[in-house]
Amino acid sequence: MASLWSIEDAATRRFILRFYEEGGASAPVLALARAQKAFIASGQPASSWAPFVVIGSTGLAPATH
Repeated sequence: MASLWSIEDAATRRFILRFYEEGGASAPVLALARAQKAFIASGQPASSWAPFVVIGSTGLAPATH
């Protein structure tokens, strides 16, 4: 996971903790989405959750059409 821009340390810490609570070690893409949705639902400003992205393999099979 990476941040697309600078973010306050305390906000990053809260987000990363939530990310790992949501399964970030085993399912990073899903955990990122869940953590972002939780922050949105709790009224956190976009600046505390929007800059984060997952880069690289998710370990999931490619989608089939």
